[in-house]
Formats: sequence, structure tokens, C-alpha cells
Amino acid sequence: MEVRQALRSLQKLGGSLALYLPKDWCDENGLRRGSKVVLRYWGKTLIVEAGEGERREASVDLDAILEGNLKYVLISLYILGFDRVRLLSKKRIGLSMRRYILSLLSYTPGYEIVEEGENFVDVAIIREARDPTEALLREFSGVSTVFRYSIEALERTPAVPEEYIDAVEELDSEVDRAWLEVERTIYKVAERPLSRLHEMRLSVPILLVSRYLERISDHLVQLVREVLEAGLQQPDLPLQVRDLSAAYHEVAEMFKDAVRSRGSAGSIDSVVRLTSFIENKKSFRRGVVPRLRREGGLLAAYHVMRVYDYITDIAEVTMNVIVDGLYRQA
Repeated sequence: MEVRQALRSLQKLGGSLALYLPKDWCDENGLRRGSKVVLRYWGKTLIVEAGEGERREASVDLDAILEGNLKYVLISLYILGFDRVRLLSKKRIGLSMRRYILSLLSYTPGYEIVEEGENFVDVAIIREARDPTEALLREFSGVSTVFRYSIEALERTPAVPEEYIDAVEELDSEVDRAWLEVERTIYKVAERPLSRLHEMRLSVPILLVSRYLERISDHLVQLVREVLEAGLQQPDLPLQVRDLSAAYHEVAEMFKDAVRSRGSAGSIDSVVRLTSFIENKKSFRRGVVPRLRREGGLLAAYHVMRVYDYITDIAEVTMNVIVDGLYRQA
């Protein structure tokens, strides 16, 4: 897209200053007298954005795609920012296919069936997060709850109610949905980079942390399942997961503070705390993991270590955000 520029003089209008917008830009975006525009401004930068922007639509030929692949195509279209998708077939779409499509929408927060006929089903965005950090906060909260229920399940071994396994797996699905929502909002931000320069700078760390959160949740669910299925009794395991949970919450709060303040809330003290935590990975690997292995939990030790690794990955990203903020202020 060509970037054009124009020089304008501010005009006095009552007690305010008025700026005339380029006619060709207004015509291209269908703006008339009374049209609404969005103003975004920070520092010396002011961006004028026309309305809500163009809605992206796509069509999927159900006859040309394997049923098992439809899930991944729909998720990809969701992440890439498509607002409406028509699922089309030359044949009549039966009840079983409709129910299958409906089940796939659990992976795409905000997509709902909005229109349908004998040979098509339209799904479209009804609600969505406008800011990647909004979706990321939901993901942080989901992982916190996965930790809580995982600890409760491990403390009850070997007599763990079946509902605990169901609960942590359902929570893991919620974390997955939040992760996909983070990806979608970042793609939407990238469509209009000139209007979101302040957000684009944080997109990479947000995307990285979102992926690490999804992996932490997966390993906690696998840890609970492995321990319960194998009937392992490891008295130290719940304590270790509690320690992981405490470390996770400490690092998570530092990351959230850094993002809210664009890194300016960070300090050298925060960097020192994060560095100490990251460096502790070696002693954690030497001390905790061998003990868990000796108690017969090879897979349990693996999942505990992977959770710790991902928490330290979040700590490293947090340090990057803080240091970047400190040096941009200098």
C-alpha cells in the first residue's frame, strides 16, 4: 500500500484548531460530513483512522477438503483475522456436519453461526478482544487455575476423583482458545501498523509469552494424567508444583507490569530478580529432577522440568521488555 503525505496548516475554529483531511483519502474510505473517525495519539504522533476498517471474508469448499482438516483451516482463518467464513457444499449439509462445525467453534473464540441454508453455513465474529494484552490476561488467569487444580489433584493421589482430570483438561482447552485469540488480535494489529506503532513493539514478546503459557498448561495436564494413570505416589511432587506455581505467579506479575507500562515500570532490581531466577535453572535441574526420577517418576520429572523451562523463558522475555523500556527512556 502506497504511503502518501500532505502538508496542512491548522485553522482556527471557535476555541479549537481544525485540520482538513485529504479529499482523496476521504473518498477512498467513503467518509462524508458526519462520518466517524478514530483518533489515536501519543507523544507527538496523531493517527486518524477511518471507521472499523474493511471486514475480511472467506469461503471454504467442504467438498474439496477432508473433514479432519476443516478444524485447522478454520483455526487458521480465525487467526489470520477473517471476520466471516462461508462453509459451502454442493450437497445438502446434514445435522451431523452442522454439529461437527459447531464443535469446531470451541477453538475459535468469537466465531458463531450467523446464517445457514441447505448447502452452506456462515460463521462470523460476534465478539473479539481489541487488544492482544486483553486476551493474554485471560490466558494468564487460565494457567493460574490449571496450576491450582493440578496441585489439588496431585495432593489427593492415588485417590483422585475423575472430575479433576476432566477439569484440568477443560481448563487446558480454555487456555488454548485464549492463545489463539492472542494470535488473532496480533494479526489484526499488524494489518494497520501505522496506527498501532506503540502496540507493534510489544507484539513479539506477547506472542512468545502466549505460546509459553499454552505449553505450561499442556505439561501440567500431562503431569496430572501420567501420575494418576501410573498410580505414582510421590510425596515431594505436590510441593514442587506449588513452588513452580509461586515462581510462575511472580514472573507473570512482573511481565504484566512491564507490558502495562510499556516497560517503564521495570527497574534494575527487577532485572536482578529475573536473572537470579533464570540462573537457578541449573541448580533446579541438578536437585529436584534427580529426586523425582529416583521416586520412579521419569515422565513426571520431565514435565516438571519443562514447566520450569517455560517459566524461565517468560522471565527472559520479561527482562527484554524491561531493559528495552529502560534504555528507551535514557
